[in-house]
Amino acid sequence: MAKKAAKALPLRAEIAVEKTWDLSLVYATVDLWRADLERVSALIPEMAAFKGKLSESGATLLAALEKSEEIGKIFGKLGIYVHLHLAADSNDVAFKKLGGELSNVGVKYSQAMSWFTPELSDAVTAERVEQFIAEVPALALYRKDFEDIIDGRKHVLSAEVEDALAIMGKAIGGGSGVFSAFNSTVTFPDVVDSKGKKHSVTHATYGELLESKDRVLRKNAFKAVLGTFQHWINPISNMYLSAVRTNTCSAKLRGYAGARAMSLYGNGIPVAIYDNLVDTVNANLPRLHDYLALRKRSLGVKELNFWDLYVPITGDVKFELSYEQANEEILKAVAVLGDDYVQILRDGIAARWVDVHENKGKRSGAFSSGNYGTPPYVLLNWTNSLRSAFTSAHEYGHSMHSYFTRTTQPYTYANYTIFVAEVASTVNEGLFAHHLLKTNSDPAVRKFILGRQIEDFRATLFRQTMFAEFEKVVHEMEEKGVPLTSDVLSETYLGLNAKYFGKGVKLDKLVGAEWARIPHFYGAFYVYQYATGIAAATALVEQILTEGEPAVKRYRQFLASGSSENSVELLKKAGVDLNDPAVVQKAIDAWSKKIAEFKAIK
Repeated sequence: MAKKAAKALPLRAEIAVEKTWDLSLVYATVDLWRADLERVSALIPEMAAFKGKLSESGATLLAALEKSEEIGKIFGKLGIYVHLHLAADSNDVAFKKLGGELSNVGVKYSQAMSWFTPELSDAVTAERVEQFIAEVPALALYRKDFEDIIDGRKHVLSAEVEDALAIMGKAIGGGSGVFSAFNSTVTFPDVVDSKGKKHSVTHATYGELLESKDRVLRKNAFKAVLGTFQHWINPISNMYLSAVRTNTCSAKLRGYAGARAMSLYGNGIPVAIYDNLVDTVNANLPRLHDYLALRKRSLGVKELNFWDLYVPITGDVKFELSYEQANEEILKAVAVLGDDYVQILRDGIAARWVDVHENKGKRSGAFSSGNYGTPPYVLLNWTNSLRSAFTSAHEYGHSMHSYFTRTTQPYTYANYTIFVAEVASTVNEGLFAHHLLKTNSDPAVRKFILGRQIEDFRATLFRQTMFAEFEKVVHEMEEKGVPLTSDVLSETYLGLNAKYFGKGVKLDKLVGAEWARIPHFYGAFYVYQYATGIAAATALVEQILTEGEPAVKRYRQFLASGSSENSVELLKKAGVDLNDPAVVQKAIDAWSKKIAEFKAIK
């Protein structure tokens, strides 16, 4: 029997316009973008007029801060416009050129502003701040910023060194950009299933293929993707090493204990929260091993392989939702958060905040992205699967968090920290899962949804904590001078998989190359927040569903708070104190209860 050729991805121009995001809401034309680029270029020299004067008066300081914000708002819009165009089609040469132009202006701005942070640090003292605020009450808006500056003064370098770092801006951290370009263009070989039918493998379809009931197809997809990354492992190792060295060198230059301490310090996160997460998860690995034993029994396999970790452990249940159906169910699920919450999200979807379908050159995965004064856009690579529906709920959570923050907070506090970034998204997922379970009485469907929720928790809390441990170990090795070859990176990653999965999973050697396909590693020490996020979200969803209005009110206040307070304190006010390891433990306990509920369904 002839093997059917896999379907090629459509070109960007072949996607229905109504299923693409409307970037005219940022700039109606490229000419308007260019006008803003020229405008911001002209504003840069105006900042030079404040050099050497920040400490002379409160009025001068306020004028400098407002000018800096004016420039920042324009740069934000310029950047998001180019970023989203290239995320939708990395092959768009015109926007690559615009990106280069913006980068050049950005470097000039960084150079022109190299004096600003050191001088601001010198100007902002506890005594002077109070004096300036008394002179100019409008400066009270920046009190938290001033407190952060005073606290972080020891990590600000001299103007000369800051200037040198600004000049090196294009070279420093280049590994991330190179990997992003590589990852958007890398292709995988087609694979066949147990019946010889061909399947196209892309970033978007890989997860779907790993959920296939066809074990041959799952194995072949695994081999195709990780085999491809193994083929490129040496150049990818160099890309990643560049990013790791940038982190460790920056930390050393600025006087931090290490790259991890530097990353967490910026958001006011105690290193103990990171360590408590890793320690608590490691202490609960036997529970993970028990779940993997259940998975093995449910699948009826003699041995559990890596390609068996994502396929639903329920029977043949067809539970698919179109994009439109998923949106309606998500809107019903989040209705508990308020009528206005639902209407804003509904209107945003109608206004084309969302880029729905995969096309050639489109970035893999999904994200929410925007800036002050722009919609909180969402990128999807939609399939009619439960996975895609949960992904949409997740990204809508991000976007609604961004919406309420940016429409409530002034510019200086209008971005929430990455520490809380995964909380709102995961709360949405939790509410969506609760809604699906509440509205489906069929035992098979309920078991399917519960199985999906249980697996999502495993993939988020346990897997992302393993990623976090990998980042911690790798950066510590670099800081100790251990050569980070591709073999060292892959052996380290494989060893962590062996620890987390225990004897219950037979690990193909290719698993060691999986680290090479994780884009988040280029934004060091981000992934642990998926785990703390799901732990916090688990607690918040329970409070919202059991307490009702009081918990919703606390949560909505959290959504609107941005970075106006320390992130740990914001979560504490919402009802969750992540300083307490019990938060993670209770989330794992809740996961275990879901497993018990799953087992009880016959």
